Amino acid sequence: MLGTERDYYSEEIEKLLSKEIEKPISDLAHKVTDFFESEDRQLVLTLEEEQILKDYMSYSVIRSKLMQAIGERRSNIIPMLSYQQKHDVLVYFFKKIKPEIPYASRDSSLSVLYNCTDVSFVVPQNCFYAIKSSGMFCTIAPISPKIVLALLPNGYTGNIVNGEELRLGKISSAKDIMNFNIAALTVEYVMNKGFVASDNSMVLRELQQHIDEHRSELDALRKDVIDNLHI
Repeated sequence: MLGTERDYYSEEIEKLLSKEIEKPISDLAHKVTDFFESEDRQLVLTLEEEQILKDYMSYSVIRSKLMQAIGERRSNIIPMLSYQQKHDVLVYFFKKIKPEIPYASRDSSLSVLYNCTDVSFVVPQNCFYAIKSSGMFCTIAPISPKIVLALLPNGYTGNIVNGEELRLGKISSAKDIMNFNIAALTVEYVMNKGFVASDNSMVLRELQQHIDEHRSELDALRKDVIDNLHI
């Protein structure tokens, strides 16, 4: 998982996350990737796999620096804990509360979008992000430079997907892919004030230029999110 750190969690929590979050999402990612690398032309996605993606996204919210700051400011106990204990407590909070995923409604369904361009999807440390298309928010989790898992609202007919069924769509515009990447960068900056990862140096240079040109706007957006969360 992007952004992993030694001794970030206790051994007990590491085992818990491996079993309940990391292995299930890894298995789902392998299933989808294998589909595109094989001659099998049928991809069946279950409601259980949809929940796996939602749990993965919920956990990613809890792991963000922004949510850690919220926890420290709203609790009298968390600031007194050790570095590792703070992170463990947030995981217990995640298991108990299961925070809602921004922009992912209960009426959204799991889909797979394939990148047909030479421009790679980037991966944020936050693991997922939202992008607005045709007036509706789609929640995106990249699993490779070519593939993202998506929670698309029911009734969504956005032109970024040219497949006949939303369960398996293709994106053929490099401009659209960069719009995805800018959305990923924006969420990453707000949640962690960080950057994104990519196998494409040209994409990273363009995104760094985007930050340089829009840093004041990104800082204002981050401040607005913090103020609205009352932290």
